[in-house]
Amino acid sequence: AQDSAADGRVAEARDLFQLERYLAPQAGNNLAEAHLPHLNSLQDSLAAARDHWMRYCAGRAESLEPFQSAALALFESSTRLPNGALQSLARIIQAVAKRLPGAADATQNEALQLEMATGLLLAQNAVDHFERLGPEFDRQSDTQAMRLQAAIDPMFDASKIPQVDLLDEFTHAAQEKLVLAQVTQEIQANLNQAEDILDKFFRDATQRGSLPLVPTLMKQIVGALNILQLDVAAELVNEATRRVAYFAENEAQIAPEDLDWVAEALSYLGLYMEALRYGRDDSKALKTLLDRPMASGPREATVETELRGEAEQIKESARQLADQGGDAAGRAALKAELTQLARDADLVADSNLRDKAAAAALALESASSPEEIRQSVQDIAPTAAATPSSAESLRLSSATDEAIDRDILFTYIEEAQDVLGNIAIQLSRLHVSPYDGEAFTSIRRGFHTLKGSGRMVGLTDLAELAWEVEQTLNQWLRDERAPSGELLQYIEDAANAFQVWIMELEDQGQVRVESGHLIQIARSLRGDQGKPAEVAPPKPEAGPRAENAAVAGSAAPAQETDKQAATPAADETIAIGKHVLPIELFRIFSDEAAQRLADMGSALSILGHNQHPGAWETFIRSAHTLAGIARTTGFTPLADAAHAVEIWASEWPDKTQPLMDDVTGTLEAVAGHLVASVHGILEHRFPQPMPIIDTLLAGLVVTEEPSEIAPEAALPSVDPAPETDEVEAGDDTASAATAVLTEVAIAPIEPPPVAEPRPSIVIPVPAPAPVSPVAQATQDDLDSQLLPIFLEEASTLLPQIGTALRTWRSDPGDGQPRDALKRSLHTLKGSARMAGAMTLGEDVHTLESEIIDLGNASPDAALLDTLEAAYDHIADKVQRYKGGTASTPAPETAESPAQAETPLVAAAAPMPTRPEHDAIARMDDELRLRQSLRHKSDILDTLLNEAGEVSIARARIENVLSGYKQTAQELSSNVDRLRSQLREMEIQAETQMRSRLSQMEDESQFDPLEFDRFSRLQELTRLLAESVNDVSTVQDNLLSG
Repeated sequence: AQDSAADGRVAEARDLFQLERYLAPQAGNNLAEAHLPHLNSLQDSLAAARDHWMRYCAGRAESLEPFQSAALALFESSTRLPNGALQSLARIIQAVAKRLPGAADATQNEALQLEMATGLLLAQNAVDHFERLGPEFDRQSDTQAMRLQAAIDPMFDASKIPQVDLLDEFTHAAQEKLVLAQVTQEIQANLNQAEDILDKFFRDATQRGSLPLVPTLMKQIVGALNILQLDVAAELVNEATRRVAYFAENEAQIAPEDLDWVAEALSYLGLYMEALRYGRDDSKALKTLLDRPMASGPREATVETELRGEAEQIKESARQLADQGGDAAGRAALKAELTQLARDADLVADSNLRDKAAAAALALESASSPEEIRQSVQDIAPTAAATPSSAESLRLSSATDEAIDRDILFTYIEEAQDVLGNIAIQLSRLHVSPYDGEAFTSIRRGFHTLKGSGRMVGLTDLAELAWEVEQTLNQWLRDERAPSGELLQYIEDAANAFQVWIMELEDQGQVRVESGHLIQIARSLRGDQGKPAEVAPPKPEAGPRAENAAVAGSAAPAQETDKQAATPAADETIAIGKHVLPIELFRIFSDEAAQRLADMGSALSILGHNQHPGAWETFIRSAHTLAGIARTTGFTPLADAAHAVEIWASEWPDKTQPLMDDVTGTLEAVAGHLVASVHGILEHRFPQPMPIIDTLLAGLVVTEEPSEIAPEAALPSVDPAPETDEVEAGDDTASAATAVLTEVAIAPIEPPPVAEPRPSIVIPVPAPAPVSPVAQATQDDLDSQLLPIFLEEASTLLPQIGTALRTWRSDPGDGQPRDALKRSLHTLKGSARMAGAMTLGEDVHTLESEIIDLGNASPDAALLDTLEAAYDHIADKVQRYKGGTASTPAPETAESPAQAETPLVAAAAPMPTRPEHDAIARMDDELRLRQSLRHKSDILDTLLNEAGEVSIARARIENVLSGYKQTAQELSSNVDRLRSQLREMEIQAETQMRSRLSQMEDESQFDPLEFDRFSRLQELTRLLAESVNDVSTVQDNLLSG
């Protein structure tokens, strides 16, 4: 195989047995690595196409459109790969998918089902072994293309199709997958029907009428499982059938554990069959469930159950006695039974049954007709013993809602806000791609969380609505239907309603939920009721009750509030034109709109006279909130106008300078139109579209040199704000919100006195080197291939950034959220710049720089507001990239400097007291921020990889140094101990020498060399002490370094 000979017996053997395909691919020629992103994209498209095709063949006509979309994506991905045979196969798959107009073409054409499945399986095998594809795959691809064409075109000559090795094996495997998909589809359908019946029984144990249908559905499932030889699953279904049959008995005593067991069994079966469709057969969970015994069932007889049997037996004896004419022997026997029943009743302290038995015995003696004999024992029945309530149950039942929920209410509000934020993100993904199953499932999971949290806190109304929405989404997910526009609109309405209720709960500590219309729409979307005409809330006829209803937010006396609380919920509506909505919702809108417009006016007065980032953020956030609450309450024209203001403010390019007088005047006119619209709503007039706002905002442009603008420059003609009628003092709709809005609408915003501007300053600066247009004005250069990858990554990073911001706000002193923010923002910035979203990358870089500049200090509330507003702006830009509406500024022509110095004209500072060097520094910072550097993506990849390696090496070095320091610190005690021991040895040696000297002074055998040994001992101890001091010096150097 490795011999490169072009001819000879070796070459013949190599070609005959195709030995090259068994060689490992060379590192330099690994096609799979070179085209890994495109192969991954092709893999995802293949998986989606295969899944939707299996469903389509099983009779799911709604899967045709997503299959066609997946086939198109499959073909587009194949065009980026250097393999013509794979492109041809993907092209014929896409062409055949495009020709399928309805379900009949596939459900009645088994050949087409089989050949399409074979083609998808062949393409999957080609992707798995892409680097080893050879001429054999070319022949397989061409043959499969001919087979597909013959399956869909009856006029095609099938005799021209050649026989190709291994292709029949693919066909056989595809046939097995089709059969398995169809069988599992039928099993899933029966499981869904059984779950619906059992769900109704679990919610109301009296609804047993439909339970006998469940065993029939289960028997069909067992038959299909036996065909597939899935014995464990069949055994589990048989056990579930037996338990459900026991539930259907009228007198069955059902334990909650058995209900949970059946629910888990059906859930595990559904997951097991779903995994089986993808070739995973794992029955461990089913075996574990089978080992769990049944908690309820036939129980031991007690005195109470025997009493019930005796009573029924007495009634049967009385019926037989009446039929036989009521002879004396029969009466005596029946009386004896009644007497025994009275004794047994007395035994269990059932005085009611004892008295009834005694009364029946007396009535039997006086009964003269058969009918009287029957009636004498009809009232006999044992009394059910009441279960005493525990002390904890009594305490909870007597406690108020506030006493139960106060401790966990804040946690619920915080969790609900996070969940609703995630629902909004996933909903935007569904608007872009309705077949995004992950986003759809995430929304369902969000409402499931709202249901559980609401029930835990005690907000049963909110929990019930969340349950209704969850059931609707569960049904759509089970039916594998892509969400329609009607369902998406309903999800958005429900999420907005939850948002309003959560805001009210946070402000007031309690909430009144009016969710009847949302529940009705949820049930209609499930098919439980008739489908309403529109998804919007019902609009009853406006009558006197709507006209006389008190507007929420008015300073009504206490007695009027009590009357309003006593009014039925159905009457608490208000008519705005032909639009009807609950009073409570209208009151929240009124107060919130007044506050937002007041904030806009305050921010506008600041922006007109000095530069303040917080004012911009307040202005944008107020417009965003006003648009949101207007859209939630159904005032679409006002919402569109406020949204236009928000978009304009977000895209205003120069937020470092105060607004000019003409811009401020135009914005005041825009605010006047918004105020007039809200004022009209408070007077029960539905808002009209406001195209004048779009016209005014379109006329606002950035002026580069404000000091040179001619004073006679005129603005576009601005229509004055429409005049509003005065509200009578006795009108019920006059509220505090009206007063605030009227003040904002009528009173113009008076700017504070501003000193005369200074003349322009001409500053000579060195001429810059010729730069590209990108260096002068950052512009987007989007990469069509990298942009989808970036958007997918941004969908993951943005929720992490939002969560970190909220966590940091809750605990500003915690450094962990700050570090998480910097990591996420740095990743998002790099991804944006790699995808060519340079403006977004610059915005993320600015936000990251603010956090880095903060250091380890704790942020204040104003800085956190600024960061959150910047985050909202970034998220909005990402959404515009997803929608394809991101605007790219036109490049500017770079001018080459003609001399060494270029005069730079700086606009006059708005405050004459500011020193000149401040203006120069601000302009230098602005120029520095506007510069950018562009490199190729491969260079950036290399730099990022090397930076990561440097960071890892630095971390390793720091760990080694930390180990050195720790070892040096441990050495301190050893050195001190050694020094003390040396000192002790020196003292002991000197003491011993003196003792011996005193003993030998009088002896004639005195040896003077003893003094030499003593001197040597002193010298050794001194040398050891010096060595210890050297070690201590080295240790000190290590610790100080």
